[in-house]
Amino acid sequence: IELWSEAGGFALTRTIAGEAELLTLAVAPKHRRKGIARGLVERWLAAATPQAECAFLEVAEDNAAALGLYAELGFTQVGRRPRYYVRAQTGAVDALVLRLELPASTCKGTTPSGA
Repeated sequence: IELWSEAGGFALTRTIAGEAELLTLAVAPKHRRKGIARGLVERWLAAATPQAECAFLEVAEDNAAALGLYAELGFTQVGRRPRYYVRAQTGAVDALVLRLELPASTCKGTTPSGA
């Protein structure tokens, strides 16, 4: 079954209590390195800005491509979740918690309030 037949990627997000969180971001392998992830994140941030002061996400510490993208967009590390991701081949990997203050923000938290 080809789950990616129509969509190049998707993002699952939530915004609540002044905080926006990127829960999942995925791009089909054949569509990577085409700006799809950046576009999805930028659309999420634009949609969240009127409702939220902070944006949060978690990313595996060994995901260099994602870390590069998030750094370019202004996210900074505010936390770490040890051994958060478990991989059959390489074992456990820490998750880095990243935050971005949105325009007119008074964001102070280090992790999403729902986490």
